[in-house]
Amino acid sequence: MNRERLPQDRSGLTHRFVLCTTDGEVTGFITANTYPDGRLAEVFFRTDKKGSTVGGLIDVVATMISVALQYGVPLERICDKLEYQRFEPCGQVVAGDLELHQASSFVDYFARWLAKNFTPAAEPANDT
Repeated sequence: MNRERLPQDRSGLTHRFVLCTTDGEVTGFITANTYPDGRLAEVFFRTDKKGSTVGGLIDVVATMISVALQYGVPLERICDKLEYQRFEPCGQVVAGDLELHQASSFVDYFARWLAKNFTPAAEPANDT
């Protein structure tokens, strides 16, 4: 199986969201870059919890998703495995995609947002 590399210049978007947790508000940013044909090719995730274990692990999850996508793993399969994973921080979505209402973890929000915006049945992403 061969890896489909990205071109030097890529199109993408960055989505900001905020969760209201028991410890206060936590902000996250998802950057999603696409191949020239519009397929999702790589993702990056940043949180204001820099230096934390959660921040480091979520960065690893984004790297693994990107590699999996570049080797042809369908995004639907990835999201199915990650949606509704439960761990802190979690809480009500107060900024970002308010249709997602609650997030049981950063990974849950990340997976459901990607599925909503980049799977075949998804509408094009609109950053709110």
